Amino acid sequence: YKEPVENICLQGCFLVFSKPYIDKFDTAFDSRTFMYREEELLYLRLKHYHLKSVYCPKVQILHQERSSTKHITANDREKLYQFSRKQQMDSLAIVIKILTGEWCVEDGL
Repeated sequence: YKEPVENICLQGCFLVFSKPYIDKFDTAFDSRTFMYREEELLYLRLKHYHLKSVYCPKVQILHQERSSTKHITANDREKLYQFSRKQQMDSLAIVIKILTGEWCVEDGL
């Protein structure tokens, strides 16, 4: 986007939280996830509590994606892959349960 956009699912390595958000929640993200699907669950939390997300294209952050994982061995890389895959699957299951009404957004607070 070239212009600011409100109430969308934010994605990225850098998110800024407002004071009202920090005052309302003890954690930035849903406590049931680790590393994956956090932005989607954050979006569902914001919608549930009628809070706003804002994308601001003027803010630019340089992020060296996977810079720390480039230096690991093949064995460690396989362990990381297995760990990442499990975390992705677990987090996606949480998103699905919330979207289907099986779990509530509040459960992850």
